[in-house]
Amino acid sequence: MKFSIGDVVELKSGSPEMTITSQKTQADFEQGYMHNGNYKCTWFEGAKEHSAIFPEDALELTEDQ
Repeated sequence: MKFSIGDVVELKSGSPEMTITSQKTQADFEQGYMHNGNYKCTWFEGAKEHSAIFPEDALELTEDQ
C-alpha cells in the first residue's frame, strides 16, 4: 500500500489536508467495500470532523511531508 496510517494527504484535484486513519484491505473488500487500495481519511472544518473513503489513485502526500 502506498500510504500509512497517520500520513497527511490531499486529493490530487485539491482538498483540505486529511489524515489517513485506516487502510481498506482484502478482508474489507470481502465485506463489501468496492475494492481494496482505499483509504479512510479524516479532516476538520473548524471544529467539525469529517471522514470519507478514497481510492489510492486519488490521493497524494501533502508537500509538507
